[in-house]
Amino acid sequence: MSDIANGIGAGELVGARWVKAKASDGIGECIMLAKVGESVAMSNSRDPEGPALIFTKGELS
Repeated sequence: MSDIANGIGAGELVGARWVKAKASDGIGECIMLAKVGESVAMSNSRDPEGPALIFTKGELS
């Protein structure tokens, strides 16, 4: 997973189990999260194959 970087297509994160963030609204504008190795990926539910942002757990605390 060392070749994963910001902007990678969310669909390219093989094996990622995407879940809706608790802070997302109920009208279809959702942030999706997935654990990727020791990092967390975020993507937009409206563009499931679009770019993902990759964060360390420390960056999210």
